[in-house]
Amino acid sequence: MKKTLGLNRMKHSLICPKKYFRTMLWILIATLLPACGLGDLLRRNPDDQRYLDRTRQYFSNLKGGIQMARFGRVNRDSLSDLLILRSSRSGRPGVQVWINREGKEFTLNKRPGWVGKKQDRV
Repeated sequence: MKKTLGLNRMKHSLICPKKYFRTMLWILIATLLPACGLGDLLRRNPDDQRYLDRTRQYFSNLKGGIQMARFGRVNRDSLSDLLILRSSRSGRPGVQVWINREGKEFTLNKRPGWVGKKQDRV
C-alpha cells in the first residue's frame, strides 16, 4: 500500500508543479519585458548598422539601369547565377546573365541575351 502512495504523490507533483511555479513565472516575465519596452531591437539609422558593400568586388562591369535581378541556375553546376533585366539608354529592355565562378566572382556571359523593342512590356 505504501508503494502506491509514493507513485500517486510522484504523479501529482508532475501534474501540479507548485514548487517551480514562481521560478517559471519570473522567467516568463524576464523574457517578455524586453519585448514590451520602448527601445528598438533593430536600429533604424542605417549608418549605425555594420555591413560591407562588396558589389564591385563580384560585379566589376555592372552599371545602372537595372529593373529586376534574380538568382537562378543557368549552367549545370550547383551555384546560383545572376539574371538581370535592365534597360538601355535607348529604352530597350534586355537580359544579362552573370555566371558564378566557383563562388569567387561573377563573369558576364558572352553570348547575347534577349534584347527587346521599346514597346515591349516585361
